[in-house]
Amino acid sequence: MRKIKKLGILILAIGLIATIMPIYASSVNISSDRGVDIILAENKEDLLGVEETPEDVTNNPNSGEILELIDNGAEVETANEIFVIEFNNESNPDLEADLQSSGNNEYTIQVSCDETEYDATDNMKLFISVDGSANIDMIYETDNEITVDCNRGGGGPPDEPPR
Repeated sequence: MRKIKKLGILILAIGLIATIMPIYASSVNISSDRGVDIILAENKEDLLGVEETPEDVTNNPNSGEILELIDNGAEVETANEIFVIEFNNESNPDLEADLQSSGNNEYTIQVSCDETEYDATDNMKLFISVDGSANIDMIYETDNEITVDCNRGGGGPPDEPPR
């Protein structure tokens, strides 16, 4: 009987310790800075809305606005990276992409030809990374086909003959 009593007290003590320990153990807090992934649908009412502007990228002035970004709360501060991932079945084509402010929390993404000679029509896939109240990374593929016609006839202003 005495052994059973000691065993009962031992079980109660172990149970009491087991219930108290998680309370003190849970007071340890481990934290770190983590990024938050935001997946955006192709909608102009999103945190960072996207709307296509069906313009071609042509020789004069060798650039065109293909997307409009509407800042609906992302509070865009800087554009980290914007570049063309794929166009005309070519990865990383020789085209420049740039973010321009157009006022009232609206921005345009312009694609320019730079010095390349390029002529194609296709959907364009871009990588867009901006910092603001949220850091947003997205890949956007245009619904519209974009026509890129760089340096046709050698380029230059209309009053100069082609080179």
